Amino acid sequence: SELPAGTYNVVVKNNCPLDTCISAQIGPPAQVVVVAAPTLTAVTPTVMCQGQGSLTLTGSKFYSGAVVKVGAAQSTGFTVTDNGTTGVATFSGMLPVSMVNQTTLTPIPQDVLIENVAGCSATLASAVAITPGPSILFVDPPVVPANYSIQATVYGSSIASPVKGVQIAPNGSSNF
Repeated sequence: SELPAGTYNVVVKNNCPLDTCISAQIGPPAQVVVVAAPTLTAVTPTVMCQGQGSLTLTGSKFYSGAVVKVGAAQSTGFTVTDNGTTGVATFSGMLPVSMVNQTTLTPIPQDVLIENVAGCSATLASAVAITPGPSILFVDPPVVPANYSIQATVYGSSIASPVKGVQIAPNGSSNF
């Protein structure tokens, strides 16, 4: 029979004439966690850069040990909140860039899968598009005099409109 979702202690009993052949507990109790199949209704953001980042999932019956996948990339962490209805999946490392629709030149969103345990999962089709992220090729002019206000042009690739911001910092620092 199926067990309801929850945590259960495990006891092993040998086939003995008396009910005394029960496993002895050494240390914390041996336990098994029974989880329900999750539902996945929304994922944000819907566009994400190829580098590390995070996705917020909305649905139900999320388990803290779940794994989230975008295409072939697997999350490195998953935090559950709101009684299992919201979760944040973190990704470290490069995600697979979405293919590009050759007619519209926009990235094709990929499926997002949440898997509480093997065989217990939910998928949201075409949920997140992974873009390569912007790359700076060069800045014109490359040198400016100190204490002058001057307009510079930044040339790059994979820049999406509208640009959220451009920052500069002294070489070797993060003081933008």
